Amino acid sequence: SFGLHLTPAVQPMAATVFALTGVSFFAEQQIAFVSATLRGLRRFGVLNSLVALLVLLRAGGIIALLLKGRSIVALMAWYSLAAVLIFVVAWIVVGRLDPSLRVRFALPRWKSLRAHVSFALASQMIRILIQTIWETGPLLVGLVLGSVWMVPFYIGEKLPYTTVGATWRAAEVLFPAASRDERTQNTLRTRETLELGTRWIVALAVPAGIVFWTIGPGILHLWIGEVSRDAVRVLWLMSGVLLVDALGLSSMSILWGYG
Repeated sequence: SFGLHLTPAVQPMAATVFALTGVSFFAEQQIAFVSATLRGLRRFGVLNSLVALLVLLRAGGIIALLLKGRSIVALMAWYSLAAVLIFVVAWIVVGRLDPSLRVRFALPRWKSLRAHVSFALASQMIRILIQTIWETGPLLVGLVLGSVWMVPFYIGEKLPYTTVGATWRAAEVLFPAASRDERTQNTLRTRETLELGTRWIVALAVPAGIVFWTIGPGILHLWIGEVSRDAVRVLWLMSGVLLVDALGLSSMSILWGYG
């Protein structure tokens, strides 16, 4: 945390916030695993309900803490605790849906894992690269220019980044469909899935991009008051990234489903 050039008043809290971020990261990896399991079971309604519950739980707690004037450490503690609670609930839900998938503590069995290692590593690498593209910007800006410059970058990318999460959620249904088509060698249905998925995802992304380009600065002004020109430029650039990303989501999900 010393590399972020934080002020002396903030530096003592940084290590605690980093540790709580680690707890949140661990819990979110468990949530990601359960999410993948629910996608495989095609229980998208249950998955969306869990995601919505996490968002509402986090937002409600953060609003309550802000109204009470609590510190960033308290906010991060609640942020992490909410993720832990949801991943425990998610494990219970999966166990109820399919008893054979209940959590059991045991040593890994290499014989069971060996056939899936290459695909698992490739999938994890894809996730890491995607997260790197979208989430390391503020970190790199802070390390090179100082923490003050992280603010306009983070503010400018927030709306497009949130919309990207929605488009990725829409593309999740294509993965199990492509996996099914790969097993049955139904390339005609894969083509229909690709065309339909691309059209719908672009149909979701284009209106959002237009809104960010036209009234995005006004939205940022309503959100935080005074907005810098740098934050607006980042918003416009990331809106373009959102549209380009939407064009390839269906193709990527289908390639992923095909292994």
